[in-house]
Amino acid sequence: MTPIATLLDRIFPRGAIVLSVLSLAYFAMGIIRNVVTIAILTTAAAAALVVLSGTLVHVLLGGGKFGPDDVARTSAVVAVFALSIPFDALAYPLSRGLYATHDTIRQVVASFAGLGTVVVVTQALVPSMAVLAIPLGYTAGMIVKDVLLAVLLARRLRRSRGH
Repeated sequence: MTPIATLLDRIFPRGAIVLSVLSLAYFAMGIIRNVVTIAILTTAAAAALVVLSGTLVHVLLGGGKFGPDDVARTSAVVAVFALSIPFDALAYPLSRGLYATHDTIRQVVASFAGLGTVVVVTQALVPSMAVLAIPLGYTAGMIVKDVLLAVLLARRLRRSRGH
């Protein structure tokens, strides 16, 4: 289990049990609280990585055949990839929310839509952005996945409220 997944498991354990035992409003509030907490923490981590990317790459990889141009290019890739950190992390609580409602199909649909976005955006950006197209495409894919997960989860919860 990844460190982020472990953290999320601690923040939002046993969502289906919460949903079945407690009120739908309590469940929705828990999801919102977790999403906001994760968004704040991971945005701070991403910002720190953007700021420190040059130093980290220089210290960890610089020297020898890995020259200043390589350090600069890799630092840029790391900094742009850092933009995806909050969006990647938000997929976990949103997915868990859907899973807790016993809905796995919509999560898979959102994942495939995100993957398709990664491929399309990356291919479209390669001519102008070169290697930076990869982290930009990945970030775009995670944003699409998160938006779909949030919309699908909100609809699912609204429907549950009506029953």
